[in-house]
Amino acid sequence: AFRETNPSFVVRVARQGWNGVGRGAYSTNGGTSYTNFSSIPGPGGKVAVSANSETIVWATQGGKVYYSTDRGSTWTESTGAPSSVVG
Repeated sequence: AFRETNPSFVVRVARQGWNGVGRGAYSTNGGTSYTNFSSIPGPGGKVAVSANSETIVWATQGGKVYYSTDRGSTWTESTGAPSSVVG
């Protein structure tokens, strides 16, 4: 996922193996290099980035949705998103 107003800010998430732990990272140079998130809210899933800020939304494979406003250093569980958005 990338930030619409700054396409150089790119975010990716993954999972190590079928039942492995989640991983995530961000790039400020269009994906040339990445910095790992310092914390992970859950395994795999889908990620989105705000169009006009660096807010990251992560819908984990476990069904919970979290957001970070500090490039993945901390995550807050969303109270406005439906549960089980990613199966």
